[in-house]
Amino acid sequence: MPFRIRLVILVVVLLGGAFLVVPAARALSISPVKGVVTVEPGGASRVAVTITNTDPASAQFSLFGVALRQDSEGHTLRGAPGDEAAQWAVPDTNLFVLESGSKRTVFFTVTVPAGTSAGSRLVGLVARQQSLSEGGTAVTAELATVLSVQVAGIVTENLSFTATRLTPGITWKKNWQFQLDLKNTGSVELTLEGSAELRSFAGAVLAQEKIYLGNQLFPGVSRSLSQSITGQNIGYWPARYRVVSRVRYGKTGQEVFSENTIWYVPRTLLIWLSATLVLALSPALFLRRKKLP
Repeated sequence: MPFRIRLVILVVVLLGGAFLVVPAARALSISPVKGVVTVEPGGASRVAVTITNTDPASAQFSLFGVALRQDSEGHTLRGAPGDEAAQWAVPDTNLFVLESGSKRTVFFTVTVPAGTSAGSRLVGLVARQQSLSEGGTAVTAELATVLSVQVAGIVTENLSFTATRLTPGITWKKNWQFQLDLKNTGSVELTLEGSAELRSFAGAVLAQEKIYLGNQLFPGVSRSLSQSITGQNIGYWPARYRVVSRVRYGKTGQEVFSENTIWYVPRTLLIWLSATLVLALSPALFLRRKKLP
């Protein structure tokens, strides 16, 4: 067999063997990933979480609670160190070992201090893996359940909302851009549903589109998003249009809206007017040039 052919076969075999080698996957999980609990001020509630270890090696875990917060894009982040909610969740046990292929249910006691105002707080129930690699270096990973603690009492649902026009007030474009600014000024998290309507100046609805506003908005959090709506069924002549942006929020289904006005001037009309003006002025300019010495 020629040397080149043997070399090609060897390379193919080596590459095939490389693809067949699958590294062992580390598999640690916690459930539930999210949860909700309602607690009276001055009261407490026990919350169960289950940790599963399908990794080939046993793992040691430490348990603790942390305060969480939501950023403007809806991501859940760890709260400030001084946040009192960090002390609300206390595990029944602080440290345990979970053998390979096993799972364990552990409990956290969530206590809300007396006098806490009604509303929503985010708390993390954390299981931190602590193990040693072959070289003796500590390796850690964290699993967490995001718990929404509903402090019982009278809550308010309020949303501040404005839609700012980014497209010029007079335009020949049919795609119009807006910036939506929302802020939860109430005491409980809000679900959000948005829509935008294109209306004629007389009020007829010409187009309607849904707006994705992200996940739940927690108290005190602001969020900014971009929105666009395409001018459909609009005429061939200059006209004034209204874009009405609406947000329906919360369990009470309240609604807020913001309105912007846009003058639409078709580009073809601008071109026609420009050409007409040039043709109208051309004879006068020509005669004036002829009279010049």
